[in-house]
Amino acid sequence: MMRFQTEKYRRLRAKEPLGAEFGRGFLCSGLWRYSRHPNYFCEVAIWWAFYLFSLAAGLPLVNWTISGAAFLTCLFVLPHASLDVTEVLSSRKYPQYAEYQATVSRFFPLPPLPAGERAPMRPVDAVLIGWFCVGLAVTFLVDIEAVLVQRPDLYGLDAAHTPLWPPEPCVRAVRWWSAAADPLMHARPVWFRAAIWVEVLVQAPFYAVAIYAFVRQRSWVRVPAIVGRRLQPTVKDPAPDDAGQTMGASAEGAWV
Repeated sequence: MMRFQTEKYRRLRAKEPLGAEFGRGFLCSGLWRYSRHPNYFCEVAIWWAFYLFSLAAGLPLVNWTISGAAFLTCLFVLPHASLDVTEVLSSRKYPQYAEYQATVSRFFPLPPLPAGERAPMRPVDAVLIGWFCVGLAVTFLVDIEAVLVQRPDLYGLDAAHTPLWPPEPCVRAVRWWSAAADPLMHARPVWFRAAIWVEVLVQAPFYAVAIYAFVRQRSWVRVPAIVGRRLQPTVKDPAPDDAGQTMGASAEGAWV
């Protein structure tokens, strides 16, 4: 970015031809080919990495390091925050920026789309993206404990019974909850662990694919979403919660 802007203004001062690249006025190659604000994305990701390091060091799931990650995320991502302000200024300054917005992801680095292929994101799409993100987090922070921690009674006593993942605060929280209110999670019969493996190997990858599809407005996600919705009860416990059923129905209805 610095080299691009330096060369652009050097040519302007020298009254040299800008050419197609510099005449556009903004950078759209390199990392900027995949995200309109990769610098913001990397800054937010660094702070979330600091938070993950704190979990690996043994701090509780909610600790002071999450404040920086949450603050930076809100500062850039929330409506009318830094991203929106930058987008408005760039749109006013550069005539070709609207075309750039239509083909390149706003924040998360993603492959660019051909011009005119991307439809505007609806509010229900944003809700579903958030739901799928929560599903991924629950799978890999909570549910996966049932299959990776073979002997909960020996967890933390030796390396053989203390896997690197999930983080210790998550394991402790799951064990407390299962002992206090979830006898099935506490007992973990064979069929239950098999269902968790299906969730980890089938359902969670679908969540990741669905996030990509909804962000990029890909219509091919319709059939997998409907099939996944119909198969969801087979990888859940026999009494699914009402919230899960409701959100699943919403996901299906959004694409039918």
